[in-house]
Amino acid sequence: MERSFKERKKLTFNLALGVEYDTNLLGVFDLETKIKTWKYFTSIGANYSGENFRGFARAYLSSNDKGSSYNLNFYSLELEPRMGRFSLPFRFDHITLGGDFYASIGQVGLSYRSLYGTPYLMVGYQDYLSQVFSFENRDGYFLTAGYRYEHITSKFYGNLDLYARSTNTKGVNWDNNAGGARLFGSYSFNNRLSAGLNLSLEGVRYTRENQAFLKKRRDFFLSASPFLSLNLYKNFGLIASYTYARNLSSINFYSYKRNLYTLQLTGRF
Repeated sequence: MERSFKERKKLTFNLALGVEYDTNLLGVFDLETKIKTWKYFTSIGANYSGENFRGFARAYLSSNDKGSSYNLNFYSLELEPRMGRFSLPFRFDHITLGGDFYASIGQVGLSYRSLYGTPYLMVGYQDYLSQVFSFENRDGYFLTAGYRYEHITSKFYGNLDLYARSTNTKGVNWDNNAGGARLFGSYSFNNRLSAGLNLSLEGVRYTRENQAFLKKRRDFFLSASPFLSLNLYKNFGLIASYTYARNLSSINFYSYKRNLYTLQLTGRF
C-alpha cells in the first residue's frame, strides 16, 4: 500500500516560451484607439498531485513591443487538500501591469467529487488598482457556485464548467450577477498530433446604474479558441492557437472584438 501511494505522487514542471499577436490590446470599442501589438511571454509552472493533496503554481511574464507600460505579468497559486470525496480548494492570483500592482484575487471554497461531476462553492475577495472616481472601485467580495464534469477516453479529454457568480463591489459600476459556461475538449489523432477547443460564454447583469452613462449595463461575452498541438521530441511540443473574443454590451463603450494569434514552445519535466 505504501508503494502504491508513492506511485500516485507526481511532481511536474512546465515551461512555455511564446509569441502572440493581439489586434485589440486594451479591448476598446473605438476603432481609432485600438492598439495592435506583439507580445513575447514566458510561463513557468509546477504541478503536484498526490493522494490527498493537489497543488499548482505558475508565473507568466510578458514583454510588449509597445513599451514596458503594457507588460502584463501574473502569478497564480492553487492548493487543494482532499478528504475522501470532499476538497477544500484555495486560489490566489496576483497581477501586475507595467511593473506596478494591478489586482490581487483570493478565494477559498468546498467541492464534492462524484461519478456525475463536481459541484463546488467558492467565496473570495478582489482588490484592484485604485481609481480616480469612487464609482469605478472594483474592490469587493464575490460568491461563486458551479458544477464541473469531465469525460476521458483513450483519445479524448473534455471538461465542462457551469457557474453562477454574484459580486458586491465598493464602486456602484461593478456590482453584478453573472452566469456562464466554460468548455474544453482535446482529441489525440496519434502520439504526436492533437487538436482542441476552448470555449467560454458569460452573461453579466450589472445591478446598479452606471454613473458614467446613467443606464444599467448588460454584457454578453464569447471567447472561442481552437488549437493544434504537435509533440516535437519526448516532452517538448509546439502549440498554435487562435482566439476570437467578443463582448456585446448595452453600453457601446464596453463592447469590443479581439483576435489573438499565439505560437508557443512547451516543455514538461
